[in-house]
Amino acid sequence: MFKMIFGRKLIQSKSLQIHRLFATSISKRIEDRKLGRLALLRKAIDEIYQNQNHNNRNFDWNDARKQLYERQIHFPSNFEFTLLSAFDVNNVQSYDEQYQLDSNLFHEIANFVSKSKTLQSNKIASIRFCVFLSQYPQYLTEQQLEFIRKIALSIANDSIQIKPVIIDIVTALAHSSPENCRLACQLLPKFLTSQKYAFSLRLEIIRILFQALINHRMSEELLQFLQQNSQIIDNIDLTTFGQLISLIAKTRLSSRKFSKQNLIDMIRCLSDLHMPLLADDMVILVDKILKQKLGYKHIEDVQIDRIKGICPCCGNQLTGLNNDEFLQLKQHFKSIIFDSNDQYMMDNLTEYHLQLMDFEQKILIDDHDSNKPRYDLIVDGLNISYRRSKSIVQDKTGLRTFAKVYKVKDIDNQIVTIMEQNYLMSKYKRILLIGRQHMKSWFQLKRMCQHYSKSIDLNLLLDRTRDDNYILYAAIQHPQTMILSSDHFKDHQNKFIDWYRNNNNSFIENNEIRPNLGLIFKRWLKSRQIRIEQGSNLLQYPNQFDIKIHFHHSNDNPESELPILHIPVVLIPDPYDNDDHKIGWICAMDKLNKKLNKK
Repeated sequence: MFKMIFGRKLIQSKSLQIHRLFATSISKRIEDRKLGRLALLRKAIDEIYQNQNHNNRNFDWNDARKQLYERQIHFPSNFEFTLLSAFDVNNVQSYDEQYQLDSNLFHEIANFVSKSKTLQSNKIASIRFCVFLSQYPQYLTEQQLEFIRKIALSIANDSIQIKPVIIDIVTALAHSSPENCRLACQLLPKFLTSQKYAFSLRLEIIRILFQALINHRMSEELLQFLQQNSQIIDNIDLTTFGQLISLIAKTRLSSRKFSKQNLIDMIRCLSDLHMPLLADDMVILVDKILKQKLGYKHIEDVQIDRIKGICPCCGNQLTGLNNDEFLQLKQHFKSIIFDSNDQYMMDNLTEYHLQLMDFEQKILIDDHDSNKPRYDLIVDGLNISYRRSKSIVQDKTGLRTFAKVYKVKDIDNQIVTIMEQNYLMSKYKRILLIGRQHMKSWFQLKRMCQHYSKSIDLNLLLDRTRDDNYILYAAIQHPQTMILSSDHFKDHQNKFIDWYRNNNNSFIENNEIRPNLGLIFKRWLKSRQIRIEQGSNLLQYPNQFDIKIHFHHSNDNPESELPILHIPVVLIPDPYDNDDHKIGWICAMDKLNKKLNKK
């Protein structure tokens, strides 16, 4: 019965994969044909416009329609909005990145569409027109900007609000001009009146406004915006962070508009974003902001102890997750990490339900014994064995497209070699090594576990189990437990990000901010995960503090207005774009701080 259910489930799974691939292929072909037709229309309109312009004739849309018909270029009855699709920036860039729309042709198109009867009677059509206009902000007239503002105010005051509509009009408003972007920030509360999806919508709008404020170089508005929203801005990249640094550096200080204290507050907001700086951005921060604008005198490269987090220059300690944040993550961990697929297996197959129950008996910590971890180290057995193996069995049949088959002897030796060469059994009192049932036949692994039976517990899960869930679940039981794995656990981080953005069952209560479990999970994993260095069996231990700008104030130095800063800089970027950069640190303080800390 067990095999029958698994066989049926496997057939259904493969059938679903084939169906998805087929559907994706058809969808892509349809999209490519659509883009091709729009490109043909765009090219024809360009040629007709150039010919009429060359002959010193005013552009005539009736004549243009006639020439399109002669070229056998047909279009729906709503020709105006087919034009918008043809010259939509996203469609243009998907087909021809080099194309540039002529400013005069843009105005011909905009004026033609603005006279459309559909535009006057259909608000959705008006929003689509606003989005098109905002894609060419360099060409917009005051009349067109006013039209976008008018539609935005109308949407903001609607009693029934639709999420995609709000996102489109905020995008159009924010991108069209600095004045309109300022209005978008002011209208933010009105766009969030619907409680159905208020939080996820707020995150999306904040992302749009944040990037627009940077692009428009609106530093004063950006400061206020960051002070209100920096704790919930998520998923920004190093490039955007660098743009923000450059904008701050170009902002002029004044006692009324943007003072030194405002600048310090802005840097504090940067800390909330939990980002390191690229080397070029660090030079701008140090030279243009810290030295020239704020007057920092002593800025030094420092090596900070990865465990204690104490700076040898100033003596301050860098911190990571606090206890409340860890408990928030732990509270929701099981319900997020084990998704509907896992729940289906446990509900329908007794073996999987019993497996989790047995596993929890092994890892869960009693309340009276919560001060010490049940396990000091969780080892991802399969990842450590297979990731470093080079002994791939040749595929003589030619039937394996993606899967690789390894020699058991080699993968068996890999995990044993790594654990013994790095003296893990002497460094950690209790180790939980998690793998799958097929590892029972690994002789070297079995020998090592028997030899170190007081240190190592071997837990082999059923072969179809998603073992990463169990590895992370075991590690979250205590804040001091470490993980040995080279996995980046991106799928798992996405689960926490999705919970944060879209969990409608966890509304904000008492004006408290919903915990950003996506960021908290990332911070927790970065501080607990031991990796294997590229090209060797040596281990790369993590910093047990956050990779962000750290603020410190000296209690012994009330005269100093400047905080002590510890700033992370990317020394070697991760070539695989996994956010696994090599990080260095800079300590910045003024003369008084330096003097006091030397005593």
